[in-house]
Amino acid sequence: MTERLSGDLGLVQEVVDSALRDLPGEVENVAAAITAKDAPEVDHHLHIIQGIAANLAAPKLQQETCRMADWLETIGLDSIETRLPTLRAAAHELCERLQRELSPAT
Repeated sequence: MTERLSGDLGLVQEVVDSALRDLPGEVENVAAAITAKDAPEVDHHLHIIQGIAANLAAPKLQQETCRMADWLETIGLDSIETRLPTLRAAAHELCERLQRELSPAT
């Protein structure tokens, strides 16, 4: 990621901090939108997560959000609820990796 951001470690830290701050809430926004049966909101929050995953070169999370968006479009809202545990796990795994590898030492 550092190479993609021209070696700017400050910018890398900003991207990481933003992801750590925003990703868990976005995953829960997906869950809440599924519960509310609000397909446009589900799609909106999945795309936000896709952007976070793309910025961080996180293919597992990116693939899961793409799968869920595809299912939402082709199969329907009820079909993606079963994917929530996988989405949560992929997001959690990414946050743990970021904290371990890129967060400043305290």
